[in-house]
Amino acid sequence: MTSVERVQEYYKIPPEAPHENPDNKPPSDWPQYGIITFDNLSYAHFPGGPDVLHKIRLNIRAHEKV
Repeated sequence: MTSVERVQEYYKIPPEAPHENPDNKPPSDWPQYGIITFDNLSYAHFPGGPDVLHKIRLNIRAHEKV
């Protein structure tokens, strides 16, 4: 019976906003210039944890999707 009550509680929670809002998108030519560069990037899921990405080098140019 507890699970039924929990489902009823979850059902009353208002939904989140959509992931993308078509009224709030940047222009199609944005950004015209710019670059994001990662040089020797390492990443761990938590401080002091093991690196899950090692020494990543990456350039992301304008209009590229990653």
